[in-house]
Amino acid sequence: MRRLLLMMALCLLDAPAFAQTGPELDALIEMLTAKDMPTILKHVPPDLQSAIAALPPASQRGIAEEFLISAKLQREGVKFEFPESGPVVVVERTSGDTTEEEAKIFLDRRLTDGEETLLRFRIEPKNAYDRERDIRVSIALRYVDDEWRIYEVEGAQGIRLDDGKLLERFIRSRQFGNEAMAIGSLRTYNTAMVTYAATYPDIGLPDSLAVLGGDGGTPEHAGLVDNLLASPPFEKSGYRFTYRRISREEYTIIARPTSSGSDANRSFFTDQSGIIRFTTEDRDATSDDEPLQ
Repeated sequence: MRRLLLMMALCLLDAPAFAQTGPELDALIEMLTAKDMPTILKHVPPDLQSAIAALPPASQRGIAEEFLISAKLQREGVKFEFPESGPVVVVERTSGDTTEEEAKIFLDRRLTDGEETLLRFRIEPKNAYDRERDIRVSIALRYVDDEWRIYEVEGAQGIRLDDGKLLERFIRSRQFGNEAMAIGSLRTYNTAMVTYAATYPDIGLPDSLAVLGGDGGTPEHAGLVDNLLASPPFEKSGYRFTYRRISREEYTIIARPTSSGSDANRSFFTDQSGIIRFTTEDRDATSDDEPLQ
């Protein structure tokens, strides 16, 4: 890999860009659009491939949620287009019936010796202000076991996929990230409950979390939370949220890790008090559990 980095250092900055084709680029696009983990795994280093295969099934499913980029972004209204000419990828976001272009990704450099390749990409955001920041990402690949595999990504943050501790750090960060997202979502729900009850005093608390979503302005589509939090089965970032309306003024919400998000090890509880409580035991959290500090 150092050989390729040296080649890039010697490359003239005004050299013409390489054609936006090739097996390495095809491998990246295959990973980007993958619909299953086997497709992802064949393009990562063999040691990382073996480490993921050795994980418990629940942890593998959790990793799949993060690695299956196309499916994850599709749930957020993001899609990719691959033009025949021009940019390698056009990233778009859909909002309602409107599709807006978000960014274009161009291949600026391709340096290869047939066994190792360095691809440098230029990201051109739609926003003119962002374009002034000249976003660049470099991806290093190696041809191992008859497949092009990603070994390093350099951009705003560097990632080495052959780092022996990468998977451990990923699982730990996913655990804390999912728990932080669950806590944030519970706070969002609590705020939405207060707002809903104040806006519709004849109803009080909502009958379902579903009515908290939508465009806003009506009791059935209050527009107080995002679509993920307002759509059955009410899941987000590896947690499922269960709401119970006890009365016009009382409710409970429980957040439990899903089977695919079980890298997280805490369940949470909240109610009309706004206090969030947690347990590390394999059960629903309750009003008797310890509050978050």
